[in-house]
Amino acid sequence: MATVKTAFSVEKPLFERTEEMAREMKVPRSRVFNQALREFFSRHDERELVARINAACEEGTDPDEEELKRHLSVHYRRLAKNLW
Repeated sequence: MATVKTAFSVEKPLFERTEEMAREMKVPRSRVFNQALREFFSRHDERELVARINAACEEGTDPDEEELKRHLSVHYRRLAKNLW
């Protein structure tokens, strides 16, 4: 994967903790920063997805979905009845 060198300011306690973690993990400091950014963006993407799902749920269902739910409900009841 291609990399880009950059410089940015980090609060001293965060930098020191990153240094310590890099030593413990026996990896370069840049790898710790990369992993931290991956996790940050992953959480951000998850929150964004949840927000989109919630917005879609608030919109309600359309008539086709309601019909499908009725059909599946009948089908599920038949399956459940045969299982017991």
